[in-house]
Amino acid sequence: MLLNYEEILLANLLKNFTEKNFRTGSYDLTINHIIDLDGCEKKEINLAPQGMVTVVFKEEVEMPSNILSYAHVKTSLARRGIMAISIGIIDPTYKGLISTVIINYGNKPYTLKVGDSALRLTFHKIAIPQKNKVVNSASSGTYYVQERELETQKFLGDSFLNLKDVEKRIEKNVTEWVWKRIGVISTIVSAIAFIAALFFNVLNYNEKSNDNYLKSLNTQAQNTQESYKQLELKLQLQQQLIDSLRRKR
Repeated sequence: MLLNYEEILLANLLKNFTEKNFRTGSYDLTINHIIDLDGCEKKEINLAPQGMVTVVFKEEVEMPSNILSYAHVKTSLARRGIMAISIGIIDPTYKGLISTVIINYGNKPYTLKVGDSALRLTFHKIAIPQKNKVVNSASSGTYYVQERELETQKFLGDSFLNLKDVEKRIEKNVTEWVWKRIGVISTIVSAIAFIAALFFNVLNYNEKSNDNYLKSLNTQAQNTQESYKQLELKLQLQQQLIDSLRRKR
């Protein structure tokens, strides 16, 4: 059963709440701490597309054994390309602060400030099971924020999906692939040139005409030069692919 705001108040489910944040059947949480990817606190942050930030909310919840809560991203934020991860169910018996990671998956920067609302909570009454499982409560306020700072710095990448790292890995793999192929092709071309020269020398060993011999050498040199030109062209095409990946960053 979904609780309305009067039932939420009577059940004392929220601490440090703001009256105006209540809706008919929900409550909007207020951002109290913004933690960037370096683990530093900010009062305000301009979240670039694919940017991420951890936020800790001002309110604390005290969930009894017969009530659970759902955390949702506010629709107004979702329409602007802002979503949150690590949200969902807040279990019965949980007590403490709430935090989430906010991501800008839109195409424009979004300014996030302390005091903004980001998540919406709904509260639901459930039947108490015969064997109720008690969940761990959060650390106290200061320690909870410090834990989120350390986690953010340690585990989150530079951006959503780490696209820059993906591009770097692709560029590295393409470069390695190109140089490996160049090495193989160079070896083959050199071997062909050597065999051709050896074969030509054998055929022309008893030739008395120096002119014909020199012409053949000249042809051999031209053929070898043409092979290297083709190899150089392939290298230029691969370099263009690498440059194209760099421009997309």
